[in-house]
Amino acid sequence: MSILDNDYEDSHDSFQSNLREFDHLLPLLPGILFQLEYDRDKDRFVPRLIGDRAEDILGYAPGFLTGAENLAQTLLFSDDQANLYEALKAALTSREPQTMRCRMRAASGEARWMELRVVAMDEPSAQKPRLLGFSFDITEQRLNEEALRAREANARAIADNSPDLIVRVDRNLRIKFANKSHEKLINRSPSDILNKTIFEVGMTPEMTAIISDHCLAAFDTGKPVQFEHSIDLPEERRFLEFRAIPEFDADGQCHTLLCITRDITSVHLARLEQERLTEVLIQERQRLNVVLRQMPAGVLILDTNGRLEMANEVARNQLNSLRCTRASESDISLAPDIRVEDGQDVPVIWPITEALETGQFVRSREVPVWRQDGTYAWLRVGASPVRDRDGRLVGVVSVIHDLTDLKQVERSQRFLAEAGVRLAESLDREETLSVIARLAVPQFADWCTVDVVDPNGSFRRVAACHAVDSLNQVMQNITPAHSVEGTPQPYGLRSVAASGRTQWFVEPPDDLVDYLEHHRDQLALIETLGLQSYICAPMISRDRVLGSISFVMGHSGRRFTMRDVTLAEEIARRAAQALDNAQLHGEVLRADRIKQEFLAALGHELRNPLAAITAGILNLQLDEELDAQARKTVDALDRQTRHVARILDELMDTSRVTMGRARLKKADLDLRDIIRGAIEMMSHQAKVAEHNITVTMCEESLNVLGDEIRLRQVFANLLDNAIKYTPAAGRICVTAVREDGEAVVRIQDNGIGIPVEEMGSVFDLFAQGHNTDLSHAGLGVGLPLTKTLVEAHNGTVRVFSEGVDRGTEVVVRLPLSEPSQVAETIEPYGVSAKRRVLVVDDNADTADAIQDLLRHWGHEVRTANTGAEAELAAAEFHPTAVVMDIGLPDTDGRVLAAKLRVMGNGTVERIIGMSGYDPQDGDKNSPFDAYLIKPAPYDRLRRLLET
Repeated sequence: MSILDNDYEDSHDSFQSNLREFDHLLPLLPGILFQLEYDRDKDRFVPRLIGDRAEDILGYAPGFLTGAENLAQTLLFSDDQANLYEALKAALTSREPQTMRCRMRAASGEARWMELRVVAMDEPSAQKPRLLGFSFDITEQRLNEEALRAREANARAIADNSPDLIVRVDRNLRIKFANKSHEKLINRSPSDILNKTIFEVGMTPEMTAIISDHCLAAFDTGKPVQFEHSIDLPEERRFLEFRAIPEFDADGQCHTLLCITRDITSVHLARLEQERLTEVLIQERQRLNVVLRQMPAGVLILDTNGRLEMANEVARNQLNSLRCTRASESDISLAPDIRVEDGQDVPVIWPITEALETGQFVRSREVPVWRQDGTYAWLRVGASPVRDRDGRLVGVVSVIHDLTDLKQVERSQRFLAEAGVRLAESLDREETLSVIARLAVPQFADWCTVDVVDPNGSFRRVAACHAVDSLNQVMQNITPAHSVEGTPQPYGLRSVAASGRTQWFVEPPDDLVDYLEHHRDQLALIETLGLQSYICAPMISRDRVLGSISFVMGHSGRRFTMRDVTLAEEIARRAAQALDNAQLHGEVLRADRIKQEFLAALGHELRNPLAAITAGILNLQLDEELDAQARKTVDALDRQTRHVARILDELMDTSRVTMGRARLKKADLDLRDIIRGAIEMMSHQAKVAEHNITVTMCEESLNVLGDEIRLRQVFANLLDNAIKYTPAAGRICVTAVREDGEAVVRIQDNGIGIPVEEMGSVFDLFAQGHNTDLSHAGLGVGLPLTKTLVEAHNGTVRVFSEGVDRGTEVVVRLPLSEPSQVAETIEPYGVSAKRRVLVVDDNADTADAIQDLLRHWGHEVRTANTGAEAELAAAEFHPTAVVMDIGLPDTDGRVLAAKLRVMGNGTVERIIGMSGYDPQDGDKNSPFDAYLIKPAPYDRLRRLLET
């Protein structure tokens, strides 16, 4: 074997040994060792060696990647492929190591960041030059770098958005970092001051010295420093707080300071304001103490345990007077003894206790409490919780008002008010006095008696009441000592009636006790009823003593005070007025009854002759042979008779309306038709006076719900006044329109007007005003009656005048209504056969006149002047209709009507009553088919007979 052969063998063994060592070394490397071969023909790099770590890091087996022609497409993302190619080419041509970072696609598809380092192994001129490379997995490093950059960006954003000035300085006081807030405060951008020392940023020498001293102190001590200072800006002074915080390196050396300057102008001003408010609070607390001392109410401040922290003098006096158990003077956690009144089902809770237990506001309420002296008081107590800023309950504030005196006044006023109402409700003499006794017990006294002085001077008890029902019978048997003559010291009724002064004692006097000792029977009764305190007040009206009221306190133990005496006297005064009013009312009723009877008799006596006159005039008017002069006279008589009849109707209507006896028969009406009818009624008077009446009415209907006759009477009265009180050839304007849901009628004239001073009395009954022309004077009942009738229709009437000779305007307003859907039924006229009519009237002239009128209408007529004559005539004549007066001399017309209906065996079809008296409203048993008031409207009589 040659030396060459030996060398080769030695070299081969050495190489194999090196390969084995390299194979053992590859798995220990932290990255992937790879060898690339450059293919010149295809201008690409082909892997010839891939270390086993490729499988651990990327998940690829080494054999899978070795020799792969599309290695770049397999491992790299598209945007990294060109960069890697350029790096490999640079390493091959420059023979200098190249480093780059790129993302590689793992076998799982996950992207991994790798750092590649490559170096050329062969000369670039070699046929297939090779590159040796090493790849490290830097994914976690890359993520940490990105997180660090994100944190730095966040820190920068926070710093830039902070209102504070933030800088970092090194030991040379050179600025290494500055945020954007400098632009707002010192008008310098961070770039302007970066890498400059604090001596170069434009601060005043004084401020620079202060800051540099504190920064150097922080570097020397390694502890934060802080101070406050102010700067003067062009428009204002700002206050700043400076803090320097040391920052240490890994060796624990302070290498930089983080300096924070904060604008504390608002805090500084708030601190000054707080100091000012503290001073104000001290002053207000002093004022509060003064106010609390002057307050009439008690004010308490307590902690959560009910211990008293503060109270004014009033509150202390209130608490000291109450009967309650307290652990100490400052402890009121236990409520005072509360008086439970009769009928109270739910016990009253002390409001302060409730507020402490619930922590809720307790609205002020009245609480009856016992005092230490055995009496009870009324307190109005409210409580409000006090909480800290976190909402925790720290105490209670309570305000206490003593209502005891006010309650007594209210009790008196309530008693007087109720007594006044009850006394006003009754006009019966005995009932009036009984009301007083029932009201007084037990509210004002334990028992009460009421005695009156009769016209003969004797004393009579009319009412007595005791708080205990079982003792009311005992009171009926007692004869009070004050009503017995011979009493050593007169008490009660006799003394009070004689002197007209109130008697009062808190305790029974000795002489009364001595007297009762000699009247054992009365003493026993009084002991049963109880007698502790006593008031006897006279009832005086119009300087006359009408009696007395005695109030007695017995078993309740209460005592009368001077205030009670005043109340008793007021009760007695009101009772006397009520008693006097009851007597006066009886007299007024008697006088009114006499007046009504007189008016009814007057109406009857006037209506009967008017009926005869009216019938006679109608007969003459129907006489076709009457000459012109006679007919003119008859027409004048007709007008004047109607005028008298209307005056009589107004007088009687006024009486009925005043007594509340007038009844309205309401129906759906068009007010325009009513007005036309009233104008037609008054047209003759207007024509005689040569007046010009103009009428203006809206085109749409004016529907009202009313009584046709009464409403026509209203407007006829108003037109009559306008005609009478307007000089000849005057102007009268009538308008009727809709306004705001009402029918408004205005009647204006240019007449004599009304004096301003008389405007307030135009609606007074029997008022004549300033008119002195007796030819036009009336009874003064027209306007009062008109006002009453309009108000009965829920309307109003007002009169306006600017004075004498300035004319008058009357405005009537009536509520509009929806027209009824029911058509009006009109009775037929003159369609039936003529009747046999029996006329019964004790006035022969009236009977004859009606007979002539009915015969003119074609009826067969017979007359009778008494009830007996009427019965005989009915038996012979067999009438089909009866027209009769009610007031007959020998019988009641109602009784006669019932007889005639029975006697006729059904032939009497209609009985018509006629009288000067008003009909009895609501008489369901009336025997008449119709009722006419004299002088009867003969057109209606004709309709009743011929329908």
